[in-house]
Amino acid sequence: MVCAADRLRFRFTAPAGVHGHHEFTIGGGALTHVLVTSLHGWARLTWR
Repeated sequence: MVCAADRLRFRFTAPAGVHGHHEFTIGGGALTHVLVTSLHGWARLTWR
């Protein structure tokens, strides 16, 4: 986990083949969520 005054980042390593982090940023009165991923080999990502 990385934390700055206006940013919070949570790293993940599962499911297999998907590596990355969630990043939450506060700025201008808004909360922004970014999902950053890097796929390695065969990977399937389903969003519900």
